[in-house]
Amino acid sequence: MADIFGVDIAQTDVQDWGTTSQGDLALVAGVDNLHQALERRWATPYGALFYAPDYGNTIFDMLSEPITPDWIERAIVAARSCILADPRVADVQVTVTPFPEKRIVHFLNKWVAVDGSSGQFTGQVTVGV
Repeated sequence: MADIFGVDIAQTDVQDWGTTSQGDLALVAGVDNLHQALERRWATPYGALFYAPDYGNTIFDMLSEPITPDWIERAIVAARSCILADPRVADVQVTVTPFPEKRIVHFLNKWVAVDGSSGQFTGQVTVGV
């Protein structure tokens, strides 16, 4: 089976380009590339990229609303839709943990790729209300 996950420039934890010890751009491949791509997609507001208007996460459109049970359900749908928009992902489970007193919401995103490999990453948003 061909590598369905591809290759990209590696990113650091602060979204800077990764480099090798020789100073070249570092690459990320395989399932690690998918993981990096999903984290980047999740952290990008939907429509923020003029060249890919259907890319990103609609959760950022909800940040001025109060955290209610309905908000949490819509946030789960937004996170799932965002991650499932990558054709390399077969399924995703999203767990939301709100901290209304701090106006923060944590997300745990557990994904399964089309080849059966899996991974997870966390995300956090600050809600304005």
